[in-house]
This record gives sequence, structure tokens and C-alpha cells, in this order.
Amino acid sequence: MKEKIATICILLFATIVRGQTFPHVHLDPEYEYVPYIVDLKRYVISDSDYMLKFPSTVKYVYLSVETSDTVQNSHCVWFFKNIDKFKNLQALEFASGKYDLTRIDFKKLKKLKYLIITRATVHLHRLSSPSIELLVILTGDVDLNNIAWIEFSSLKYAMLRSFEYAFPDSFFYCKTLSHCNLSGCNIKKIPEAIRYIKNINYINLHNNYLLYIIPEGIGNLKSLHMLDITNTSIKSLPNSIFEIPKLFLKISGCSAISSEFSCDTIEYIKSKKPDNWTIAVF
Repeated sequence: MKEKIATICILLFATIVRGQTFPHVHLDPEYEYVPYIVDLKRYVISDSDYMLKFPSTVKYVYLSVETSDTVQNSHCVWFFKNIDKFKNLQALEFASGKYDLTRIDFKKLKKLKYLIITRATVHLHRLSSPSIELLVILTGDVDLNNIAWIEFSSLKYAMLRSFEYAFPDSFFYCKTLSHCNLSGCNIKKIPEAIRYIKNINYINLHNNYLLYIIPEGIGNLKSLHMLDITNTSIKSLPNSIFEIPKLFLKISGCSAISSEFSCDTIEYIKSKKPDNWTIAVF
């Protein structure tokens, strides 16, 4: 009898997990497309035994491993060795710990939509996936500059904090990307390859104090609706940017501590801007 009750509970739990929603995108009044995770912790599969027995029913895996915990480490090793069994995995989060993912082929996780790295140390050589739609890399130790290739064919939302000084050009071949938050990345320059993300409508470059130039290629982004370049070292805009028909532009100027657009430059931008532009000076 106890075994039957346990089986019913497991099946009920699996049904609940399958019925849950995952991260979605919120549209705020200032045309900012801000991805946020809705109650994602609710879907943590904390029962390791359940994961071992029913990997095909698991949709979300949350990894937070202390190096001194041998049991957690053994479960983690098992997970990566048997990751192909998680055929319905949709969300994968690395919250803490150290992980070598150089041998993981994300292409095999055909239903994986959400890849989240928060406080973990992750080693990667290639990041390629046909299914990932949301990529979040926050305070984790992830050196994306050493990744040989970044390739996504379905990526829509990216929130990154781990680029240092430069961007791999391959990132900008994500033609499906619509929202890109790169604030606080210490980016020094944006490559001309930015011209290829033609479906982008939101770019946040706030707090990139080393960033001093925007490439001419930004004029190709006719769908861009929101650009935040406050607290950068950018002091002028390329002429091509005025080819964007509708834009909400955030800049720092006149009295700003950094990224100081001169008052004359701001007046020039206002005189050149299309009618459907809105400029906010901070």
C-alpha cells in the first residue's frame, strides 16, 4: 500500500512540474523589454532520487553544489554523465559550485530553453544550441572571451555580466535576439558585427565605463526601440544611428559624471533625430 501511495505522489508531482510555466518577458512603460524569472525556484527538483529514477520527466535542474559535499558532487557527476536521459529538460541553472562543461553538447538538449548562471564558476569552450531562448549570466565566473564560438538559432533574450573588454563577433550572429542587457560588463567596444542582429529592439549598455564608441553598423538595426548608453564613455553617436525610425535613447550629459555628452552635442542629436525618437538625458 505504501508503495502505491508513493508511486501516486511521484506521478502527481511529475504532472505538476510539467504543467508549470517558465520565465517570460515583461514589457514596461518605457519600451524596455526586461526578462525576469517568475518563481523559478518553485520548480527546483530537490529530490535527487527522483531525478535518478525519472530523468525524462524532469524539466528544470537547479545546481548548487558545495565542493566539500561528496554526496552532492556524486549526484552532479551522475547528472552530467547521463544528461542525454533528460530529454524534456527546459531550464538549467548553475547557482553555485564549479563546473567543467567543455564536454557537454548543448545541441543534444533539444528542449532546453533557459540557461542561467548566477554565482557558479563555469568553464566552456563552445556554447551552441538550437533551442535556448533565454541566456542569463550574472555574477558567475564565466570568461566568455575564451569561448571559441557562440551560436544560437533561437535566442531571444540575453542578460550578461561576464564579458570583459570585448565581445566575440559570433554572438552577434544570433538573428533571433530581441532583448540584450549588457549593463556592467566592462565592455571596451562593440564589434561592427552588431549590424547582423536586425530583430533586436532593446539594448542596455548602462555602466560600461570603458565603452567609448558605437559602431556605424547600429544604423542597420531598424527594429531597435530602446538604447541605454548612460554611464559609459561615449561622447558622440554615429550618423547611421539616425536611420533608426523609432528609438527611446537614454544618455548622460551636461552634468553627468561619466559619459558626458556636451550640451552642444545633445542639441545636435535633438536637431538630427527623427520625429518618432524620444531622448532622455540623465
